[in-house]
Amino acid sequence: MKIKTEGLNIGEAKFFVSSHGDCMDSDNSPLRIHEGDIIGLHEVEISDVANYKGKLVGVVLTNGMRLIKEMVGRFETTSFSEEVKPTKGIILKCYNPKPKTMYFQDSDIVRVFAVDCHFRRADLNFIE
Repeated sequence: MKIKTEGLNIGEAKFFVSSHGDCMDSDNSPLRIHEGDIIGLHEVEISDVANYKGKLVGVVLTNGMRLIKEMVGRFETTSFSEEVKPTKGIILKCYNPKPKTMYFQDSDIVRVFAVDCHFRRADLNFIE
């Protein structure tokens, strides 16, 4: 798909994806995204993901699942047992139909992306 981007400020976006679902279609979302919107992303290091707190990020998990959610922050668990290793991960949130917070361990994350921009599909002029 080619998107006519003349006059559009796309920031650091390296590529575009089409959104699926409506979990971020809420007034509470930092960026309201509707089903079928076009989202511009660029990859970030997982160690830098905390810098995107309160913003939308895209995450690819080891099971193939791909998500775009609000970055809430990082977590780290520790154990008093020598058998269990400390666990680090990220906390994500979505809003529709009701707010939901999700926790993902770093070991379950393949790639992380920052959302740079989004466009309503109906507002774009597509080039055939």
